[in-house]
Amino acid sequence: MLFLAGSTEWKTSPTAHRVALEARERGIRVHMRRVNSRRRLRLADAFGCATTDGTYLAFGPDINLPRSRAQRVGISAGR
Repeated sequence: MLFLAGSTEWKTSPTAHRVALEARERGIRVHMRRVNSRRRLRLADAFGCATTDGTYLAFGPDINLPRSRAQRVGISAGR
């Protein structure tokens, strides 16, 4: 598994995108760290990330878990 982590500038850069695409072409799953917004979740999806993590769910999980699931479904559906 390839972990995309570090500064926001790095992990959202064109270089990180190319690294993620190369990993996927080699059959390596990609994980992005610190995904705490819809924008970042969309970016992780565009990079082909199989998994993400962040502290978003730690703060108000009763509210944020349904939101997170809805966002993921929306992104998968192309919204």
